[in-house]
Amino acid sequence: MKSNKDLPIGSVIVLARKSNRYFQPSYEVMSHEGRTKLTLKDVNRGPGWDETKRKYVGIRGPGGWFRGENKAFGEEFTCHVKEIANWNIEKVTKPE
Repeated sequence: MKSNKDLPIGSVIVLARKSNRYFQPSYEVMSHEGRTKLTLKDVNRGPGWDETKRKYVGIRGPGGWFRGENKAFGEEFTCHVKEIANWNIEKVTKPE
């Protein structure tokens, strides 16, 4: 990625899972600041979120039950395109 043109506003960046197999981070591009800076928003609520019930129901893990909540949900941050190029990106969904 060399500029913001590769990630239009509304794109969702999904990162590959690391050691934590229950959580897969994803961020939405909210705005562009100049040619190389982006404002991103965390859009993954966590694995314990039940979309039909609209609340956290928790999940069973190897050590027992846990809530599975992403405490960073909804937070916005600014980063440089070069930082994103170093991320382990699984897929990018662009707006229609």
